[in-house]
Amino acid sequence: MTGTRRRRADAELTRQSIFRATNLLVQERHGLDFKLADVAEAAGIGAATVYRHFNSVHELCVELHRSIYDELSADFERITAESTGLRRFLSVCDHWVTSSVDWGAVAAYVRRGEGYLQQLRRGDPLVERFHASLDTAVRGLVAEGIVPEQDHDYAIMMWITMFDERAIFDLRATLGWTDERIARTLARHVLAVLTTDVEHYTARL
Repeated sequence: MTGTRRRRADAELTRQSIFRATNLLVQERHGLDFKLADVAEAAGIGAATVYRHFNSVHELCVELHRSIYDELSADFERITAESTGLRRFLSVCDHWVTSSVDWGAVAAYVRRGEGYLQQLRRGDPLVERFHASLDTAVRGLVAEGIVPEQDHDYAIMMWITMFDERAIFDLRATLGWTDERIARTLARHVLAVLTTDVEHYTARL
């Protein structure tokens, strides 16, 4: 390994260490009420090292949030490649809930000003990748006749809304639901939304 490649590898290891420490702090303090110096202490590295990577806690958490969704997209891509139809959809739902144990707190407290579809239309590569992985699952549901053909952007936005990290966290922490119960209950509600004959009911309004 060349010196440049080694330095890049070391820098990435440091970033991951910072991310892990930040995630723990967010969970412990139930929010973003900490400083970069706290992150450095939790990670066991010097504060100057953290400042070389990030200028503020907000910047750090935004980058961590993006890193989480990039990894989640990769997981969804693997799942969608290994299964089809309803099984694919349920596998994505299961993984979404179980993996949120590790990153749900950060996602819940770090919110962007733009809406999901606004980010998609703007061409955010992270959102586009995440969207594509879910779109594959939606197409599988349509292909098997489980849900009717519809606007996929709307379908995915409803799926994301149902699986909001704050809702998952609340069901787990407050109601004491198991991850399996959360995943299957929310999955049923997503399917209910996507299969409801809205025109039939709204025609009388």
